[in-house]
Amino acid sequence: MKRLLVFNLIVITLIFLAGCGKKQTSMPQAIVDTKEIKEEKIIESIESTGRINAEFDVNVVARIDGYLQKKFFKEGSMVKKGDLLFQIEPYTYSAKVNEASANLRNAQAALKDSQKNLVRAEQLVKDDYISKSDYDNKLAIRDQNKASVDSAKAALTQAQINYGYTKIYSPISGKIGKIFITEGNYVTPSSGTLATVVSLDPIQVDFSLKSSSYLTLKKASKVNDLSDISVEITLADDTKYGKKGKIKFIDNTIDETSGTVQVRSIFENSENLLVPGDFVSVHVTLDTPKTVLMVPQESVLESEKGKYVYVIDDAKKASIKYIETNEEYKGNWIVTKGIEIGDKVATTGLQYIQPGGEVILASELRAQKAAQAEIKEVGQPSFFKKMMKKIKKLISGIMG
Repeated sequence: MKRLLVFNLIVITLIFLAGCGKKQTSMPQAIVDTKEIKEEKIIESIESTGRINAEFDVNVVARIDGYLQKKFFKEGSMVKKGDLLFQIEPYTYSAKVNEASANLRNAQAALKDSQKNLVRAEQLVKDDYISKSDYDNKLAIRDQNKASVDSAKAALTQAQINYGYTKIYSPISGKIGKIFITEGNYVTPSSGTLATVVSLDPIQVDFSLKSSSYLTLKKASKVNDLSDISVEITLADDTKYGKKGKIKFIDNTIDETSGTVQVRSIFENSENLLVPGDFVSVHVTLDTPKTVLMVPQESVLESEKGKYVYVIDDAKKASIKYIETNEEYKGNWIVTKGIEIGDKVATTGLQYIQPGGEVILASELRAQKAAQAEIKEVGQPSFFKKMMKKIKKLISGIMG
């Protein structure tokens, strides 16, 4: 009797151990994580690509003919408005000033003499000592000399202007580039650019906005020109520029091809970090939070009918919901239509989900695995050794 009892006990124990050590082989295919949809407040940021442009970009050219005698700057240096940049050989033009000045003095002397003759003729014609035709002749001479003085003054002014053009000054403050025509060359107004000066502080960043983004800014701004909207930029090395800019100009039309409007912002650039021609990332951040519904981008699939997500109901069954999205926000799509508050959207395992099929929630599976952690120890050799010792002890006790 005791032997039969021992045999049955051993059989039951082995069956129990075999059952506990057996691995699960059949698992549902779709194991998913979910995110419950709820209203979220976001600080909306509009992104774009911008290009840095100088507020003033001026080509320095010669305005008279002559030999380029000397330059007074270092290529690539900063210059101020009014700084002397070039000298064109001045001697020919100074001589013309002297000549025009002499011509003016001659014309003034002739005018003075003809004026005196006219005064005398006025008295003589009254006393009938000269004829009226003689008086008219002296009047005409006076008027001719007066015109000659005016012409001589104009010639002197032009000669002085041309002489002034022998010195070429910087029209703006900024950075001057390389020299295109070096000293010793004969230059004319048609020779082209001698050098270029670009202003650096302040500096402009031009970018484009989608029409929908433009409307968003218009609604958020308190002024018509959007000058109260702050603009931030990220440089080519992925670092943020430390100073915020302001919107300076918005074009008056939406481009029909791209559906965008051109915008210009202006930034302080005292350290000259912003260089004309460079590209930057533009961020326009609104101060007022916006309430939206969002889904993770990894949850969104796309078919011929459009974008869709899998929604998991309380019975753990999956169904398709087609959605409409607006913009991206920190790895999520902002949804304008298609989902509701409380929907649970699948975020992982999407490739295994069958519409209408049942899924396993990864959160529940993880909880089960944690609860079974101790049971899994059954498969370890140390567990069997402990159990065999207990069985032997039990048998010894029974056999007495």
